[in-house]
Amino acid sequence: MNDDPSVKKVEVINLGVPGYNSSQYEKSLKIEGFRYDPDLVIMFFYVGNDWSVDEGNDYKGVNSQGFLINTKDGFSMKSARSALFYIRLFLKSHSQAYMLARDRFKGFLMKAKLMAISTVDIYEKSNDLRKKYAYTLQAINEINLFCKTQLSCPFLVCIVPEKMQVKKSLLNLVIRAYKLNANEYNWLQPQSVLIEFCEENGINYLDLTGPLGEAEQKEPMYLDVDYHWNRMGHLIAAQSIYKYLKDNQIIRSRKYD
Repeated sequence: MNDDPSVKKVEVINLGVPGYNSSQYEKSLKIEGFRYDPDLVIMFFYVGNDWSVDEGNDYKGVNSQGFLINTKDGFSMKSARSALFYIRLFLKSHSQAYMLARDRFKGFLMKAKLMAISTVDIYEKSNDLRKKYAYTLQAINEINLFCKTQLSCPFLVCIVPEKMQVKKSLLNLVIRAYKLNANEYNWLQPQSVLIEFCEENGINYLDLTGPLGEAEQKEPMYLDVDYHWNRMGHLIAAQSIYKYLKDNQIIRSRKYD
């Protein structure tokens, strides 16, 4: 995929943590991420559940598992306190059989229409996302300002759509299964709010809804039993990001020995 002869080597450091929202990633970048002297910071924002009403915790560091250490009780995630969480984390990282069984079970629930929509309220036309999730938008802007003033590197928000926004047959199923009045919802509202905010604050953004939706017409971009991308979904996303960085001359080369 890398056909640019000027780019000799690319190092990617993944600071993603399951369950974290934008405000927690802001803290992670300021506490831990800056140590890597990044040439570019990319945040993937999943419109389905990366919104947060409030985040009032104070953090003093990052533990060996990558979780922020809360000054009050040790962790930023309640589930991280239980032994079961660490067992699931280990199995997720070391057992393909566990992942297959988990995804098959989740797929059964989805087909049985027992799994609720993650956050359907973000699509309601009457919902003022900018007001309700002001803390999330503030955190995104804080990351952008930190990158500009402290890291001297670009910041890019990659907007990741929900599966039903890309796979129209699934959206129709959701509307029928939950008996929704489609006229009361704007199925691209989260993207519109983020794009408007990014443009107002000079934040680089890439909406992956279009590229994934176009590719979905030819072959599936998501796993059958889950809402995550399959191999082709990851490929389309990677190609789209690389093209955006190259076209906008955001890639900054660095000499390596």
